[in-house]
Amino acid sequence: MLTRAQLDTFQEEGYVVLPRVIPDTLIADVLEELAAIATDLVDNERQHHPGLDDLASLEHFAQLIELSRRTGKIYSQYFDMSYPTGVTIPADTPINTGPALFSFITSPALLDCVESIIGPEISSNPVQHVRLKLPEGTLPENTTNSLVGTVPWHQDNGVTTADADAANILTVWAPITPATIESGCLEVIPGSHRQDLLHHCACPEGFAIPERVISSLDGSAVPLEMDPGSVLFMHKRTIHSSLPNQSTDQLRISLDLRYNPIGQATGRSLFPDFVARSHRSPELEVRDPGEWSALWEQTRERLRAGVEPSAFFRWEPNDGMCA
Repeated sequence: MLTRAQLDTFQEEGYVVLPRVIPDTLIADVLEELAAIATDLVDNERQHHPGLDDLASLEHFAQLIELSRRTGKIYSQYFDMSYPTGVTIPADTPINTGPALFSFITSPALLDCVESIIGPEISSNPVQHVRLKLPEGTLPENTTNSLVGTVPWHQDNGVTTADADAANILTVWAPITPATIESGCLEVIPGSHRQDLLHHCACPEGFAIPERVISSLDGSAVPLEMDPGSVLFMHKRTIHSSLPNQSTDQLRISLDLRYNPIGQATGRSLFPDFVARSHRSPELEVRDPGEWSALWEQTRERLRAGVEPSAFFRWEPNDGMCA
């Protein structure tokens, strides 16, 4: 649970970082789960490209970095716990709904903190991602995938549909490996949650607040270096971005999660939410990772025909305000 002082910080600054929320054992389980995916990917690529055989001598995530460097491919979807938005989703589109990720999302210690901010009836919001930020020198040329690269300035409220404007959506960001300035930690503008929802413009990475607007705001960006096990809780209108990974051989791995009170709009209604905690109706809680995984499998079947981007985002790609 958050202390009164921590809640005051959240209300005043629009964010608060809590250390030692997630047990080391759970961090290790998530890393093991992701490492197994990386190993399978590398083994599969080695079968088709014998010149990659020497990767077997590297550590799991070092293999993935070198694989991306040599093939020029991005493998983020194999690790992510959501689908791409506004595109056709083929039947073989991978998604990562492993039990360790589910245990993280439903961690009692984490939900205790969430409860102290949004109340005891908690839904796990489907706006969620696993990010494996590659070193800048590894990124294929012209890559704009924000799951492996930088994320531009934005408000999380701005990358959901308008039906969720009244919802009390809480952003939860957690590093699985050390998030440092060198490895590409997040940066926030304290107090920026007092702004209304700002206009976001289409950019290669998605949608972002224009730099000219950011430069006109009061307050300076603060980088948030965090250790694994710590958690950032952030208001949905707090302006934030991420720095590039300037290391040469380290992945910066993190989880993006969202929670909102049960029954409120998620801002991504085509994707599945679920009841993570309910004091009123505990029988509604999803406690089986297989049930969570099935929700996403059913969603993939539903969305295979493709969905217009407007079903996910409020902004027009060719917006006159962004010219």
